[in-house]
Amino acid sequence: MRTVFISSTSNDLAEYRKAAIEICLRLGYHPIAMEYFTAMPTGATEGSKRKVDEADLYVGIFAHRYGYIEPPNTLSVTEIEFDYAGERKLDRLCFVIDPKHPWPPEHNDPKNFDQLTAFKKKIDKLIRAQFTDVNDFRVKLTQALFEWGGVNPDRPGSADALLIDDPDDLHERPRKLFGRDALLAEILSLLKNGERVLLQGFGGMGKTALAAEAVGQWGQKNVLWLKAGSSPAESLFEALARPFGLSQSIARENGENKIKAMRQILRESGVTLLVLDDCWNGAALHTLLQATPRNLPVLMTARHRYPIEGQLREVEELGQADALLLLSYHAGRDLNNDSRAVALCKLLGYHAFAIEIAGKNLKASKLTPAELLSRIQAQPDTLKMPLEFSQVGRESIAKLIEVSLEALDDEPRNVFLAFGAFFAPRMTAEMVSLYAESQVETHLTTLEQHGLVERIPQTNDTIAYYAIHDLAYSYAHSLADEQMQRRALDACMAYIRRYAEATLENFAALRPDLDNLMGVAVWAAGNGMGAPIEELANNLYASGSEILDLQGYFSQAIQLLQLAVTVTEQSGDRQAQDMYLGNLGSAYLSLNDYPNAIASYTRALEISRQIAYRKGERLHLSGLGLVYAGLGEFSKSTEYHQQALTIARQIGDRQGEGADLGNLGNAYSDLGEYGKAIEHHQKALVISRQNGDRRGEGNQLGNLGNAYRNLGEYGKAIEYYEQALTIARQIGDRRGEGNQLGNLGNAYRNLGEYGKAIEHYEQALVIQRQIGDRRGEGGSLGNLGNAYSALGEYGKAIEHYEQALVIQRQIGDRRGEGNQLGNLGNAYSNLG
Repeated sequence: MRTVFISSTSNDLAEYRKAAIEICLRLGYHPIAMEYFTAMPTGATEGSKRKVDEADLYVGIFAHRYGYIEPPNTLSVTEIEFDYAGERKLDRLCFVIDPKHPWPPEHNDPKNFDQLTAFKKKIDKLIRAQFTDVNDFRVKLTQALFEWGGVNPDRPGSADALLIDDPDDLHERPRKLFGRDALLAEILSLLKNGERVLLQGFGGMGKTALAAEAVGQWGQKNVLWLKAGSSPAESLFEALARPFGLSQSIARENGENKIKAMRQILRESGVTLLVLDDCWNGAALHTLLQATPRNLPVLMTARHRYPIEGQLREVEELGQADALLLLSYHAGRDLNNDSRAVALCKLLGYHAFAIEIAGKNLKASKLTPAELLSRIQAQPDTLKMPLEFSQVGRESIAKLIEVSLEALDDEPRNVFLAFGAFFAPRMTAEMVSLYAESQVETHLTTLEQHGLVERIPQTNDTIAYYAIHDLAYSYAHSLADEQMQRRALDACMAYIRRYAEATLENFAALRPDLDNLMGVAVWAAGNGMGAPIEELANNLYASGSEILDLQGYFSQAIQLLQLAVTVTEQSGDRQAQDMYLGNLGSAYLSLNDYPNAIASYTRALEISRQIAYRKGERLHLSGLGLVYAGLGEFSKSTEYHQQALTIARQIGDRQGEGADLGNLGNAYSDLGEYGKAIEHHQKALVISRQNGDRRGEGNQLGNLGNAYRNLGEYGKAIEYYEQALTIARQIGDRRGEGNQLGNLGNAYRNLGEYGKAIEHYEQALVIQRQIGDRRGEGGSLGNLGNAYSALGEYGKAIEHYEQALVIQRQIGDRRGEGNQLGNLGNAYSNLG
């Protein structure tokens, strides 16, 4: 989703800002607005610049106030945002109040009149629009966003088949084919073995070009090429017979005799390869294949997944490198090192025909990739071939999709369009059924057979789901109205309620639809709907399935919790705000973002004390203790944990007491007091088991393993780690699983069993990369370096230490950074 930074002064333009957010969401953009900002350790100016860094477009709204000037700056935050967006080369859409439009006197700013006037002169150098009331602004912003971004139901076959002796006679053959070398070699090998091969894929993927290149490399004469289209079998038979002067003869035959006659013509003609391009009529294709000699190789292309007796090969998206080569070729200039060209190819879904159109637009209009990207990112499917330089039905990707949809009945077509009402190009069949209020599996199968959706099979941790190409999603999303999106919201809420319990089965069901659930939260925020956001936050992180926490989706958790904090702040629900701020602190802590974690926990602690919410106070003190432990300030950490433990005992919070005992145990371990640590962990373990707290139990077992490993009792440590690993896998705690695998690796390394250690570290590393656990990833890389160093493989050790060092510097892990520098020194010393 493209991002739009919305800049303005606040109170005087609140209604206009709300309208801008709503329009962005309706058009499929993600608004970056101060309404969603959370506390940041930087000042307002630097915080805003960081947000501008995340944007793809700047929208400025200006009236009669200059805005807040943050000392020691001399310019307002609003003007600095405008200047910084220009420095970043962002397109800037600016809207200035009509000076003749009545405006409330309290919203004027006479004090800074001169600076405001100078600022507006700077804005005047850009193309900008004047607005009056909110409705006028809505219209003008919508038009600007659309401009920033721009059927043929019948598929007749060719009048004649083409008998090819010279490959240059085949106009469909590209001058250069990109990214299909391996598939092309496989196709030619199959054809030379007499196979029948169907090239299947979404429209515009390059099936015809690939078939034509296969003909060019076939190396034999007498190739018969026919564009089949949707013509009936009789027409196809006559077209195939025409190059041999036998079309009238074949027309006189009927039924089985026609099939036998056609087979005889092909057998006696000396044809070495039959190509049936763009097949839309399954019944005609089936009949035609019956009339084809068994030993004659046949190459077919279709959007449909026909169940032919032969080989089916998918023609899929290009890889990024090949997409850039294709774009460069059609643009007539080298774009391989242009980051906006990369973004353009990604926006177009690495779709061969779309990239060809884009390249030709770059060439014809002398555009840069950045300019074209800014024009089409709102709806890339509408990108058109320039100067009508196209075939009918292939003027744009939208036309290709419309041709496919025209071949469908109403029900499967409506199911396809339902994808556009949601917020990601993928979803489960159950989610679509909730939206349609009926079972849709049959219609999804129809769409799959027509090449419009792809069924992604079930894996160990994800149920099966359906996906459409990004360009198809762009097309469908452009047709979705507010009523459809409200139905999508209802479907999402019903779905999360079904899978609210934290089980592995529910995680597998939620994972494919997480993007939709996150998207609906943003949409609800833009439409002033707080209840869905809170329900999603509760079920996905706080107290329901907890998938975002247990499965390591911390970035998504932060986005959702920020929305929930804003909602509760606006509603005045202080206790709920307290809870979401605490959760937000925990999510930041999970990503080792200590400054934001401290800011969130501190805000939450203030609220807890103001409303005398003792349980919340304990939670936030405990969270701060964990933050300071991560920062290496162990005395401060112990102090916070001791305060939290005191409150837990005062209010009878046994689960909290167990957690705080465990945290204190870790603090004592950090201080080298392992006896005290074990004592606290054992007490915490008893409480966790009494409470049935499986996650807490696993944590304490792992903590005991750490304490015993520090004491050199490696066998005992491994025993505790194995128990903790089993629990983590049973409850789906991916971070816990990665931690225990790393702990086991450490224990085996201490025992000198380096092969086993490396095996466990590598398993941990895979999980940590999957869930975005950067601290864990850095630790595992460092541990792998240690293992390789112990084996005398110092080159491998250095490679891993350097990767770990990069990560630890990025996340501000000073202790880890120091460790890796020391490790690197040891490795180079060992190399002499």
